[in-house]
Amino acid sequence: MFGQTPSAKGVFQIFQLKKGKIEKLCDFQKEYGIKCATFDASSLTERDVSTIDFKGNLVTYDIEKGMPKFEVKAHEGMGNTIHGIGGKGPDYGAPELVTGGSDGCVRVWDPRQESPVVSLEPSESENIKPDCW
Repeated sequence: MFGQTPSAKGVFQIFQLKKGKIEKLCDFQKEYGIKCATFDASSLTERDVSTIDFKGNLVTYDIEKGMPKFEVKAHEGMGNTIHGIGGKGPDYGAPELVTGGSDGCVRVWDPRQESPVVSLEPSESENIKPDCW
């Protein structure tokens, strides 16, 4: 489960269904609230989760330890959305993540690199930047 506490800290909790009951396995608190997350760019053996937070940070976590494996400032404003693909094996291509933010940018990330593979940005002459979802 991901989210934000009333004090604007990030919530990152892992639960398991055991004999018909929900059991909390891990409870990690993060610096900023987590807006959304995806498992779609992780392999089937390494179930890493990628998140985008309220400060525009893209972070991929090892869910066993709750520790970051990949971390980058993806957007100047709030990160609004994240989706992933690939990483499942050679037939599925490279792991890639797509993020959209309140800065008007849509970016494609390969977690093996620190800069975006593609960055779609609004024109500098635009007075009002679109909010990308």
